[in-house]
Parts: sequence; structure tokens; C-alpha cells
Amino acid sequence: MNAALDLETGGGELLAQIAVLPRMMVGTEAWPPNVIIAENRLHSLGAHVVQVGAGRALPFASNTFDLVISRHGLGGRSRSEEARQYWAEIVRVLRPAGSFLSQQVGGKTMQELRDALVPPVPSGPHWGPAMAREVMERAGLEITDMREEFPRTEFLDIGAIVYYLRLVVWIVPDFSVQRYRSGLLRLHEQIEETGSFVAHAHRFLVDARPPTP
Repeated sequence: MNAALDLETGGGELLAQIAVLPRMMVGTEAWPPNVIIAENRLHSLGAHVVQVGAGRALPFASNTFDLVISRHGLGGRSRSEEARQYWAEIVRVLRPAGSFLSQQVGGKTMQELRDALVPPVPSGPHWGPAMAREVMERAGLEITDMREEFPRTEFLDIGAIVYYLRLVVWIVPDFSVQRYRSGLLRLHEQIEETGSFVAHAHRFLVDARPPTP
């Protein structure tokens, strides 16, 4: 493998853990503070960081990469035309024998914690293997493997829950201790009684390739 692309590389944490990088290793990132962090972390390893904007097009020539990876990427998570174009861009930059490998965050992540604080409301289809397969295949990717897991997370005290919800802001977007005081009190009492509160993340692995010539 000569060339690889890491979409939404963040601060370059994942690439920095790879023992041997390909001859050309590129990461894309949109958030300027992360771009600086990634450049500082990856420069000595020989990897390049490219800042991208909000547009759908990737700033690379077609058939450039043997491998495109994405860990917890946020792009393309819907049935919209914009999402189809997002995945079509991945197909475009992959070489004919290339591969796309991604760990996606599913829409059921920490659903138990969300439901404990926010009254459940009817919702449409969530981002998961079924929708991902639909939009990726519509864009031209051929799925070779897809696996779904629900890793267990156990909170041993209410302080850990508050810290988590302040750090992972998309679980309960308007979270504050004051706003959710009554729900947090119920969770505290449950933890005191049972010893912990258990919720589950939602992850699924996607292994795909461009269309067979």
C-alpha cells in the first residue's frame, strides 16, 4: 500500500498510533485548532494534514488512495443527496483495487442514558448498518463486511455521568446540572441502590470497496 487517507483525523491521534505509515499518509480536518494539533503530532512521522472546508468535494485527484479510513466520522450520516455525494467522493479518490474502512458511531449510542434524562419521543430511522448500507451502496461503494456492536459502559457515581455529559455534548445537547437536576437525582438514587448505571455505546464496522470494474 502506497497511499492512504484518514478522513476527519481530529488531532491525528489514530495515525500517531500506527507503527508503520504508508509512503503517502494524508489526514483531512476541518476544525482549525485540530489542524494545528494534528500537524504538530504527525509532521515528524511523515504524514500530511490538509485542512478542508464545509464543501463536499475532497481536494484530491481521482484514483489517488489505496485505503481511505474514517473513525467516528460525522459526514454522510443521512439519506440526503449531500450524503450521497459525500460517499461518492470517497469512491472517486479510491483506486480501483482500494478499500474503505470505518468505525461508525450509531444513533443508539448511550440511548439508556438519554432516555433517563429526556422523555423518549418517536423518531425516524437512526444512523446504523441498514441506513449506512443503503446510502453507501447508492453512492457506488460495495460493502464487503459490516459488523455491529454495543459496548457496555458502567457509571459508578453521578459525578462520572455529569462529567461524561459535559464532555460528550451531543448525547444531551442542552445538558446542564440545573436543567436536569431531577433526572440526575433519580440516577443518583438508582446508583446508590444498585451500585451502578449501565448504558451502551453503538458502533458498527464498515469494510467496503469501489465498484468492481
